Amino acid sequence: MRVAGWVLGGLLALPAHATPGYAKKEMKPCIFCHVTAKGGGENNARGLYYAKNNYSLAGFVEPPVLTYPKRGLLSDLRDRTGSGWEVSPKKVGDGPSVTYEGETMRLEYLARRPGTIARLSHRLEGLKDGETYTLWFTARASQPYVLPLTATTTADSQGTVRNIGLEESFRLTTEEKPFAVQFTVSNPDPEKNLLLFSIAKTTTENPTLWISNVNLAAGTPNPPPPGLALDAADSDPTKVPDFGRARFGGIWFIKIPAGMFTRGLAEPQKSVLQKAGLWSKLALEEQPARTVRISKPFFISETEVTQVQWRKFRANPSAFKGDELPVDSTSWDDARAYCQWLSKRSGAIFRLPTEAEWEYAARAGSTGLFPATKMDETGEITLETLPKLAWVFANSGQKTHKVGQKVPNAWGLFDVCGNVWEWCEDSYSKSFYATSSLLDPVARDPSATERVLRGGCFALDPVKQRVSQRGGNLPSFKSPYVGFRIVRE
Repeated sequence: MRVAGWVLGGLLALPAHATPGYAKKEMKPCIFCHVTAKGGGENNARGLYYAKNNYSLAGFVEPPVLTYPKRGLLSDLRDRTGSGWEVSPKKVGDGPSVTYEGETMRLEYLARRPGTIARLSHRLEGLKDGETYTLWFTARASQPYVLPLTATTTADSQGTVRNIGLEESFRLTTEEKPFAVQFTVSNPDPEKNLLLFSIAKTTTENPTLWISNVNLAAGTPNPPPPGLALDAADSDPTKVPDFGRARFGGIWFIKIPAGMFTRGLAEPQKSVLQKAGLWSKLALEEQPARTVRISKPFFISETEVTQVQWRKFRANPSAFKGDELPVDSTSWDDARAYCQWLSKRSGAIFRLPTEAEWEYAARAGSTGLFPATKMDETGEITLETLPKLAWVFANSGQKTHKVGQKVPNAWGLFDVCGNVWEWCEDSYSKSFYATSSLLDPVARDPSATERVLRGGCFALDPVKQRVSQRGGNLPSFKSPYVGFRIVRE
């Protein structure tokens, strides 16, 4: 990855520019099974079916929905031809034990040693690429337990298993609770997809799980099932004041007004770097400093896109895991695909910021090396005080951190320096700051091989996280040091 003309190698690998019950109605093929069923006879007592018409579960009536008919959860695990569910590993005395308590399945892992995992799986068929599904169930455990749930393709001839959009964990307690999750399917195999519940022996005590009422629906059932946290209603963009907060698509944004700013590294800041012995001619790509005008207001996300936000779109690719951590290891292509998905889902236009919009919003009125803040009377951030604003090499512990933990800039944006690099819309050009238009500049060179990265990351020293610092890399480039934030028009 190249950062203002230099390449970071080795570990950094940064930017080379750089319920039971169902209506006796006609049934459609089940997403979980091969079966096409009609009516409500005994032959339909096993499996999970897709009801074309009215479906009833604890007061919900909304087609189309997938549910377990009559016999409840997993129907009859011991009759795989009927249920389609399987458990692994299949070891006598050293594997999962499955029993039934009414319509609840009791799953105990009789493993002899900690560190081993059992899986309960079911085939998923008829999934549509790009479509959003809702999955919900109730569960409890013999002890506090984190239950992983994924949707994957089965291994191909090379043994490769690929996640197709669902990767979630649920915190079970000894009290039965409802759980729900929404996920968007990404490039499923036509036939070889699996839903996987996992149970691991992590202590000397064998964990026991009780799971019931597993359901799957395309879209969002109305009313939504218990346990499903839906995004709050979007703000009215016409009523948001300048620098006000607004919520769109479940993400908080700041409204940035139109305006002018000094883009690039000005001579006084160059002198500061020279006196500190930190100047490099490669920083010439940040010069000359010129006045640029942004002609239209825009909304930019308050923080970098988080993993919990990303997981609604695709499986989490991040090297550092945590709901409120920034999603990392996303390419420019991935970031743009997320914006397109969010746009289609919400009806508004979401995109990556242009490089000019990014620097304008990040500076928040500053002409110095770092963003303006409300931290003190002057608002000046220096090389010495940047750790108050950013996760850098000295304070990060060489990992990403929850977004929004540091001081925001004067306009309310968090982590514009440090944490992860952020993709911009532009193609990368060394001479762009010297040659671009001064009105809404954006580089769209079809011959360019790299895309712009801004903001630095947790593995860099403060000098390499100045607000004018430019970086770039291939649009397919992925790294634990790279994420993004987004703009709503």
